[in-house]
Amino acid sequence: MSRKKLAIIYSLTLIVFIADRAIKNFLISNPGYSRDFVFLIFHLIKNRGMAFGLTLEQLNFNLVMIVLTVLIIIGLFVYIHKNYKQENYLASTWLAIIILGAVSNLIDRLHYGGVIDYLDLVSFGKTIWPVFNLADVLIVIGIVGIGSRIFKSK
Repeated sequence: MSRKKLAIIYSLTLIVFIADRAIKNFLISNPGYSRDFVFLIFHLIKNRGMAFGLTLEQLNFNLVMIVLTVLIIIGLFVYIHKNYKQENYLASTWLAIIILGAVSNLIDRLHYGGVIDYLDLVSFGKTIWPVFNLADVLIVIGIVGIGSRIFKSK
């Protein structure tokens, strides 16, 4: 992959990261804000659980999630450093996208005691997917990118 394409991917990822942080800051400052679109409700939800609202009833769950997230981020950085030296730029790019999503959600856990989610997909007035945020989208895009590389290599 050319450096120009990588620069575009990194720039778009950074824009999504910044947008996620800005939206979260707006919603924290305006907790009652809600906006309905055709298939989407935009509102503040504090997720003290895991991805997509999965929860475990443990007293120190937030601390466990913070520690696990930090360890995963460190592991991904080490992997990126190793692969980037081998000129495996695309794998490094997918992992960097995951890291930015994880860092945004980690910031939430550290500052707010849980992840700030705000996108709620609905159909005929019923939620059809757990509430999520743009950081979650980055993580999913990175995982799909890595998965596609794995399947292409086989």
